[in-house]
Amino acid sequence: MSRVGKKSIPLPPGVKVVAAAREVRAEGPKGKLCMALAEGIGVEVNGQNEVEVTRVRENDQSRALHGTTRALIANMVTGVSKGFSRNLQLWGVGYQAEVKGSNLSLSIGFCHKVDLLIPTGIEVKTERISVEGVNVWQITVSGADKQVVGQLAALIRKLRPPEPYKGKGIRYEKERILRKAGKSFQSGSGS
Repeated sequence: MSRVGKKSIPLPPGVKVVAAAREVRAEGPKGKLCMALAEGIGVEVNGQNEVEVTRVRENDQSRALHGTTRALIANMVTGVSKGFSRNLQLWGVGYQAEVKGSNLSLSIGFCHKVDLLIPTGIEVKTERISVEGVNVWQITVSGADKQVVGQLAALIRKLRPPEPYKGKGIRYEKERILRKAGKSFQSGSGS
């Protein structure tokens, strides 16, 4: 049996989980989330303080999805109670970020600004901070759904990944960029 799948999910105060008709719904102070259940997986809410994920069948697919389903439901519970966030930083001269309505507008070294639509349920904040004596823009992506928060952060980073020579680009907070040495010129006596 799956070690992760056997663990029960404790419910924090203010979070309600309902399992019915092949889907699980979680509701809390940060919002509502819903997930469809795969065949062969069952979910039981014991009282109102913990959730148990069980296997209805003992086939390969049910065994494979047991721990995964439990982890996804635990992420839903954490998301509706505390929420998730990812921080990105824009390193580069002239790089800027600002939120305009439901769009994130980025100036990242192209001849045009890049506009990204912010999905519903996701909050994006921008601010100017100082890191290691350098002024950079920080973008904070936060929301209840871990998958959507991570996907939007990855999409933003993919627009201008950090390059290894000067370190310019969009990087996650505390991401370590391996720097390369530039070309070196050696003068020496020729033949």
